[in-house]
Amino acid sequence: MAAEPVDLRPETAKAVAGFLAAHLPRLDDGTGWDHIFSTAYQIGCEALSALGYADEAVRGALRREHPALPDVLPRWDDLAVAVLRLAHQQNRLSYLRHDGKVEPRRVGKWTVVPANPPPPPVPNIAPAHGLGPALAAQDTLDGLGQLGLLQAGAWTAAAETVLWRCQPQEWGMTIEPDPRFQAGVARALDTLPDPMRAEIEKLASIPDADLRDEAARQATNLDLLARRPQVQTRPPPDPMDIARRAVPWHRQHALDWLFFRGWRLADGCLTEAETRRALQIFHDPLAIATRRAVIRHLRPDSPVAEC
Repeated sequence: MAAEPVDLRPETAKAVAGFLAAHLPRLDDGTGWDHIFSTAYQIGCEALSALGYADEAVRGALRREHPALPDVLPRWDDLAVAVLRLAHQQNRLSYLRHDGKVEPRRVGKWTVVPANPPPPPVPNIAPAHGLGPALAAQDTLDGLGQLGLLQAGAWTAAAETVLWRCQPQEWGMTIEPDPRFQAGVARALDTLPDPMRAEIEKLASIPDADLRDEAARQATNLDLLARRPQVQTRPPPDPMDIARRAVPWHRQHALDWLFFRGWRLADGCLTEAETRRALQIFHDPLAIATRRAVIRHLRPDSPVAEC
């Protein structure tokens, strides 16, 4: 079972809003915040709006003249993820390897390891509960502490499954064998509402007609490319081969959004009321892993089950 959620008090919600407002990029005209189409900033703008401090806009969030917390607060775990994502994006939170070494950088297809690296940073968040060390700015430490993710300079038990939704590369996390993840998958299946089940069935079913339609679109695109004045160095790909990869890929992303919006580890599939409190935390690796497991259970014959 996932750790019990921390009670979200109004003062904590206000502190989260203050952290988000301080560190989200600002619009040039000073009327609000610009998400610049970055995941962490998009989630941050959504969280600021859900907390009653802004109104979401196409390019971010517009500041409210009279901010006030809503009667029903957003989910604690979603706000925690919003703070973690923003802090990491702004280099106010760095996840460190267990061995103290600096994670090698990826440049294109290459891994870059400096010949004479500087001394590794000293963590001020100690590893605990399966989580690794980290280094955070003081205001980030304060915010994570108020959210119940830190205590006495170390991660709390409540932080563990929240950070399953971030899965820092430096920690090499593998969550699928964990009994709590398996229980979360079972809970998702047990609480799967009929409309969501029907949508999963629709998206997981890929009839030949859909593949033919996609192959026709790909053939049109390839024909347009072939007419450009350029040297052809390889034979054109088969449109049907592209379709067999493209259609499951698009369906996989649509299925991911069902879980980003309407599923959480501790609760399973959310009710309509619970969904209204949830932030749309996309690129959530925990939700994606659960989607994979659910599809493999319900439709192991689907091409999407391999995505």
